[in-house]
Amino acid sequence: MKTVIYYFTGTGNSLWASRKLAESIGDTVLVPIVRAMKEKQFSPGASRIGFVFPLYFGGIPLIVADFIQNLDLSGAEYIFTVCTRGFHIAGGAVKQMKKLLKAKGSPLTLGLYLNMVDNYLPTFEMPDKETAVRANISALRQSENIARMIKTGKKKIRYALLEINGNILYPHFLKNARGMDAEFIVQDTCNGCGTCEKICPVINIRMTAGRPEFLHHCEQCYACAHSCPKMSIIPGTKSLNKKRRFRNPEIPLKDIIAQKTGQRVTGL
Repeated sequence: MKTVIYYFTGTGNSLWASRKLAESIGDTVLVPIVRAMKEKQFSPGASRIGFVFPLYFGGIPLIVADFIQNLDLSGAEYIFTVCTRGFHIAGGAVKQMKKLLKAKGSPLTLGLYLNMVDNYLPTFEMPDKETAVRANISALRQSENIARMIKTGKKKIRYALLEINGNILYPHFLKNARGMDAEFIVQDTCNGCGTCEKICPVINIRMTAGRPEFLHHCEQCYACAHSCPKMSIIPGTKSLNKKRRFRNPEIPLKDIIAQKTGQRVTGL
């Protein structure tokens, strides 16, 4: 059975997870959501469809929800979602996905979380490379188990503890996310390299007089802050300026940039 996995990534965790699932499932095509949206590719052409994305404020990234609203799922026989997260009781995305898909008449078959590094810069300390590699090893075991469920057609919805108890953060995110880049700080260490403009998945950054200008349709992925070679972009208070930044150690910068500019990545 052919599988299409749609993914969205900011620091590489969800791309890494998508690739590992594709390798284990076989006959799988990975499609970046940002490029599918841009090219208006809303017909998957597969009976097994998956969505892999990070947890944002206990819910679904805005671009993922927008994409699913437009997607033609009429031919889908099996729909799964794998949400990457760092805080291991956090959640809200699986319940949201179930509701979103039900409204389209396409039930969610498998909904799970994949525990990885939490890269929400304002709250957490980013791991060193050795710790991040160990986190990938642990996540690989989880992803292989999830892939077995998908291949055998298992039906399972697993809610997070905080998901069951309700989500008080997501409504604030929904209302304010795309304008929260107004609080981003660009320090004088910025050298005008343009990495932030290249990596921003939703073209929310343009270089103006050698410095990034934020255009207020932000997804809050923090790809710009994490990937800046000078650590010049700070999403909020200056107290974050000395915090270590993060990118999944197995995902090159060019592969994250390629979700909007490159060719489709085909799984094994």
